[in-house]
Amino acid sequence: MEDGEIAGPIRAFVAVGAGIRDSSASTLVRASVVPPTVLPWATREASPRRLALAEVAAGGLAFAAWMTLLAAGIAVGTQDFIDPVRNHKIAGAVELIGCLAVIVACHTVTNTAMLCCVSAFLGALGFRAVGGEGPGDPAGRRDAYVAAVTRGFFIFLIVQSGSILLSDQAFTNLSLEKYIRLAGLSSLLSFTAGYNPDVFRQLMDRVNKNLAAGTVPK
Repeated sequence: MEDGEIAGPIRAFVAVGAGIRDSSASTLVRASVVPPTVLPWATREASPRRLALAEVAAGGLAFAAWMTLLAAGIAVGTQDFIDPVRNHKIAGAVELIGCLAVIVACHTVTNTAMLCCVSAFLGALGFRAVGGEGPGDPAGRRDAYVAAVTRGFFIFLIVQSGSILLSDQAFTNLSLEKYIRLAGLSSLLSFTAGYNPDVFRQLMDRVNKNLAAGTVPK
């Protein structure tokens, strides 16, 4: 094959390559000039998730229970119900059950524990309502709510242990103002732990560090 026959295909190949290079360069220029397309889901917040009817009903009952427990803790004293049980002056089983029910619902310790658990449940429900990621099947949702209530009870243990070890005033003899603060703080922490499990994990890490260092969580 002569040089002219070889040079022709080479020149054609070079010309095609140059055309591809020019075309790619112009494409890149156009891509840099044209603003990027913004996807619709990237500009809006997570849309609220449709809750099941049972979840809505449970949320309403939980909110009513929280308000009832707070009112009971404020208005009902338990000493008149504790003394008969402690001194064995109960007339029958019905009176014993009634006294125990009042003590569980209204005593500062048990009342705060239930407030924490209910608040954590409401936090988990609120997280689902605003479109938070989570299990979609009924069994997964049930497990998520149980886990949230467990986190709320753990918050109660942290608050109670801190109050017992760090306060000079008896935990069962708080003034009305201090009880409201205790109930509000406990409910706030529990709701946050139920709404965002990452907060609970951070709290657990801090507790583990404090336990390793031999200090009390504050």
